[in-house]
Amino acid sequence: MTIAANDNAPSARKLAMDAERKRDDRAAEKLKRSIRARQAIGEGWDGRADNDNIAWPLAKALLAEKNGDLLKYAIRYRQIEASATSGALLGGTSQGMEFMPLDQRTWLNAKGEVVNKGARKLTAVEVTGDIGTQNGAKVAKKWNGDAKVNAMIDDKALLAQLRSRLGLILEPFEDLVLHGATLERVGRALGSGNINAATGAAKAVAHMGLIAIRDALGEIRREDIAA
Repeated sequence: MTIAANDNAPSARKLAMDAERKRDDRAAEKLKRSIRARQAIGEGWDGRADNDNIAWPLAKALLAEKNGDLLKYAIRYRQIEASATSGALLGGTSQGMEFMPLDQRTWLNAKGEVVNKGARKLTAVEVTGDIGTQNGAKVAKKWNGDAKVNAMIDDKALLAQLRSRLGLILEPFEDLVLHGATLERVGRALGSGNINAATGAAKAVAHMGLIAIRDALGEIRREDIAA
């Protein structure tokens, strides 16, 4: 007995296409969730993590977009540039020598002769003949006078790397991030003729640049940019 084929049964090709479409739909939905989660990272943040003046136009624009994530990288770029161009120098005072009073009653003159200069002056504690009664010397504080110099050296190299990533958009990007230029001004300098087009062009530059900085620096937390 021969069983007639069911013309309404889906073909193997159609079944495979349906399965592939469902996989694509699931992948697209997963990507959308990932994008929404990424965009939500900076929501609700007012940008005041590092005592930075957030009155600069790009910062206000990013806050208006609720794009606190990219704002963190704008602030970090400003910090790196400020450190790299700080001109920090080695300096500071030598470690103090506690409990080493100077007897200033006698001095050497230009001829090498001892000259009496009057009453003794002590700049620290009064010392008796029994040194054993004095308190022990204080532990010297850790020397960190070169911390700013080391940071400057490191940030100079880092700034050069970041600038190389920015490429052709470096100048308009730094006008927005470092120099407080308005979006309209930067956009018009890029060739846009009206305010809406200029603002849009400048925002595109800012977003491209900050995403490049984010990719270079990796994830940073709000406390990482705190002063």
